[in-house]
Amino acid sequence: MRLFVMILLTGWTGLVCAQLYKWTDSEGRVHYSDLPQLPSTKGVEKAKLSVNVIQSDAMPYELQDVSRKHPITLYTYDKCGEPCTLAQDFLNKRGAPYITKNGRDHVTEIIRLTGDTQMPVLLVGKRSILKGFHTGTWNLALDQAGYPKTNPLAKFHKNPAKPLPVATQAAPGLIPVNTTAP
Repeated sequence: MRLFVMILLTGWTGLVCAQLYKWTDSEGRVHYSDLPQLPSTKGVEKAKLSVNVIQSDAMPYELQDVSRKHPITLYTYDKCGEPCTLAQDFLNKRGAPYITKNGRDHVTEIIRLTGDTQMPVLLVGKRSILKGFHTGTWNLALDQAGYPKTNPLAKFHKNPAKPLPVATQAAPGLIPVNTTAP
């Protein structure tokens, strides 16, 4: 039995490693073959094929779709402390792609969205504005937007979502939510 398996594996590796040949016929058609052509065939060369690699660092389609429809923006700043750290850890653990904006650079934007400068602030698409970090409320907002509860690729990459253009005044249907952890 072992001998049969060894012969089978040896034969298969030979097929995988087989040389490919490329030539063009008299009508201009390109042909590929694993057998060399007759010496009378002109223009035969060893085919130079690149390795076919499946890209594995792309987000799953479901996540790409929801992040396009409802991109996540996290407003934070360096002296925010534990709430901002917990907010980033939460988004990273959930695997939700997001962009981070420095609150100091976007103070007027934060005031327009929430009415004050308390951070962190989470903006999910155009509909949900969450002020302060609260796990339950943030989970609910991401669930309602359609983000998956877990992302198996969260450990491997972070692809930021594209931010929405910021309007100069509050858009209709914008629902500010003021949540602070007790």
